[in-house]
Amino acid sequence: MKYPHAAVCLLMSLIVTSVAAGDPAAGVPTAGTPAAGAPVASSPESIARGKSLYLQHCTSCHGKDGRSLVDVISDATDLTDPEAYYSGSSDREIFTSIRDGAGVSMPPFSFQIKDEKDIWNLVNFIHSLWPVAEGE
Repeated sequence: MKYPHAAVCLLMSLIVTSVAAGDPAAGVPTAGTPAAGAPVASSPESIARGKSLYLQHCTSCHGKDGRSLVDVISDATDLTDPEAYYSGSSDREIFTSIRDGAGVSMPPFSFQIKDEKDIWNLVNFIHSLWPVAEGE
């Protein structure tokens, strides 16, 4: 093969795509996996840790309240409205968006938040920003 680097890139792209898509053969839960599948249960401690991480890493684009009313990124997701999420609002989709980035303006945070349990804490905090449904 004339371009072995291109073949390696293509192979890596296929692997990443199957993992991101939740290919069961890749051992990753599919999108829409219930919260019970998350390795960190939602608890006051988890939400507090997630809030600390959020204030450190996320407020510059999503604002302190999660509503994305800051002028830095015009298309940042309003985290208080799960129906407006660009990349899905399941636990796994939120986790993946934080870890790997989403779209053009959401960078991956796997370099800043190295412990995946902390990303799950952040997912739990983001859920706490959602409006409470009637009857709950």
